[in-house]
This record gives sequence, structure tokens and C-alpha cells, in this order.
Amino acid sequence: MIGMMKSGPANPGASFIALDPGTCSISGAYVRPDRQRIGVGAALLSWVVSRAREEGFVRCCVDFEAYNVRGGAFWLKHFAPFSYSVIRRLDERVMFTERSPRDA
Repeated sequence: MIGMMKSGPANPGASFIALDPGTCSISGAYVRPDRQRIGVGAALLSWVVSRAREEGFVRCCVDFEAYNVRGGAFWLKHFAPFSYSVIRRLDERVMFTERSPRDA
């Protein structure tokens, strides 16, 4: 496998714009590192957009993580941001202990 791109309806936690039934959402993409920067990702994206149009979608969106610098650079070449979000995930193993420092 050289690469893949997965698309379909947006996940339920997406922005209300992405949840519109006319919007196709790209939910996964990968290109082998030794095949990046030669147009594989752009070709996959072109195919996904073409198929989405055939299926009646009028928009296409993608969500990506800010820490994925290489992926972000790719997506920002092809998409204009319409929403930014921040999520904080706490490690449940350290959130609750039998005795917290306040109790000492």
C-alpha cells in the first residue's frame, strides 16, 4: 500500500457545518513516508472529491490535529479553515487518587 484516504459523513462531534448532509468529511489519510511529496496525497484527495461530487455532496471538509505539522501543511494547501477547536484530555489514571495533596 502506498496510501489511503477515508471519507464519509462527519463524526457526531464535528462542527455543525461539517454535520450538514451535503458535506463529505475526510476522516483518515495516510501516505507512506517514502512516497510523500510526489503527488500521491493530492491524487487521493482529487479522487475523493470527485467521488463525493458524484454522490451528491456539495462540500468537503477534513479535521486534523495541529501537532501533525506535515499533515497540516498538506491540508492547508487544499482547504480553508472554518473552525478551530481545542480539546484537553486528562489522563484518568492521575485525575483521581485516594488521597489528594489538599487532604494532606
